[in-house]
Amino acid sequence: MPKDGAAKTWVGGVMTALKLKQHWDDYQQLSQEEGRIALDDTLAHVSAPNMGQLDTDIPAARPKRKRPAGCCSCCGTRCGLFWKAFGIVAGLLTLWNIGRLIIWILTPAPTGLENMPAYSTSLGCMAPAANILYNSTSKLTYTLPLTLDHEHTLDIRGAAVGTILLAPSAHPTDLTYEISIRTDDAAVFDFVEIGSADNGGTFTLKSPIIPLMHPEHRHACMRYDMTVFLPQSLRDLEIKTSAPAHVKFADVPEVASLDSLKVALRSMAAAAGDNLLLPNTQIQAKEYALEVFSGWLVGDVPIVEKTTLRSDRGDGVVNARVHPVAVPADEDEDDDDDDFPKMPAAKLSTYTGHGRTDITYLHGPVHRPIHSTHKSQSNGDMYLTYKNSGFNGQIDLKAKTYTMRNVQGGMGKDNSDRWVGDKDGEDRLVVKSNLGWVGLYF
Repeated sequence: MPKDGAAKTWVGGVMTALKLKQHWDDYQQLSQEEGRIALDDTLAHVSAPNMGQLDTDIPAARPKRKRPAGCCSCCGTRCGLFWKAFGIVAGLLTLWNIGRLIIWILTPAPTGLENMPAYSTSLGCMAPAANILYNSTSKLTYTLPLTLDHEHTLDIRGAAVGTILLAPSAHPTDLTYEISIRTDDAAVFDFVEIGSADNGGTFTLKSPIIPLMHPEHRHACMRYDMTVFLPQSLRDLEIKTSAPAHVKFADVPEVASLDSLKVALRSMAAAAGDNLLLPNTQIQAKEYALEVFSGWLVGDVPIVEKTTLRSDRGDGVVNARVHPVAVPADEDEDDDDDDFPKMPAAKLSTYTGHGRTDITYLHGPVHRPIHSTHKSQSNGDMYLTYKNSGFNGQIDLKAKTYTMRNVQGGMGKDNSDRWVGDKDGEDRLVVKSNLGWVGLYF
C-alpha cells in the first residue's frame, strides 16, 4: 500500500487535474462572445419611430458566467474539489488493495522448497560435456566383507561432486559399491584415490581440490555416481562428504534395520551445487542422525528409538515428515498394568540455524509417548505441525515471536504452563528459538 506521503501527492495531483478540467469546461461553455448582428434587409416594414441607431459602444468589461455556489471553501481551496479528489484516490487505493488480496488468495503458500535443486542434474559435470571415465569404464564394482563389529564408514574427500544412492541388499554379509567417475579433463584422474582399508571398515574416495591445481586444470569438473548396497547384517553406517553431494534412500519394498545411521553433508560451497539429503522410511536405525551444513534435508524420517536432524552449522533447510515406528513394548516386571504394557518413547531432536524448518509429526500404528525437542540456534523460522500426532501432554515453548493453534493454558506469570489434550499426559514437547519465529500447530 502506498505510504502517506505518496497518497498526499496523489490527492494533490488529482485536485490539480480536476481544477484544470474545470477551467477548460468554463472556457468551452462561455457564451458571452459577440457575433455578427442580424439586420432586416429592408426598412419598409419598420415604422420610423421604431427605428433605432446601431449601438457601437464597447462594454467596459465582459460579463462573467455565474458559477454555481460551492458547498464550502477554506484557505482559498474549494472543499468540494478536495473531496472529489480524495474520493478518486480512495477508490483507486481500494481497487489496488482488492487486486493484491485476490493475488494473495490465489498464490499458494510458500513451502520453503521453491529453490530446491533437482536431484543429480543440478550438480552438473554430466555427459556429453564430461565424457572421460575413470579406468575407461562406466561402472566400478567393489565388494567388501563386513568387519567383526559389523560397522562401516564411507568417507568422501576432495572437490568432486556426486550422488549416493543407499539401497538394502539381500546379501547377508557383503557390502557392495557400484561407482562411476567422470571428468572433462583426464589430468585430474592422476590425483584420485579410491579403495578400502585393510579390514574393510572404511571405504574412501579422494579427489583433488581442483581450484588449487595448475591454472590450466582449474576449470575442470569431476563427479561420481555411486550405489551402496547395504547387507542385512550391517549394524552401524556412517557417511561423510566434504563437497556438494546428493544422498538418496532407494524407494524399494525392502527395509534395512540398523543400530546406528549417521549421514553428514558438510559442504558449504553453494557455488558448486547444493547438498540434498532425501531420506525415507526404508532405512531405519535405533540411533538415527542426519545433518546438512547447507542445502536441503527433505523426506520421510522414522523414529525407532532416537532421531536427530541438524542444520544448525549453516543455512540448511529441513522439511521432514516424522513417522514413529512400531516397536515392542517395554517389559517391566514392576508394571502392574499387564493388559496395557508401556510403549517406549519416540525421541525426536532437531537443531536448526538460519534455514527454514518444517516438521510434520504423524501418528504411528500404535501411539508411543512423544518426547520432542526443537531448538533453533539462529533466526530461521520453524513450522511444527503436530495436528495428527495424537499429542497429550505439556508444552514448553520459548521464542522471540510465535503462533500457536489449539494449545491450552499459557496464562501464568511466565506463560509456560501450556498443554494439549490431557495436561497430565505422557507426551512432552520443548521448543526454543531466541532469535526467530515459531509456528506450533495442533
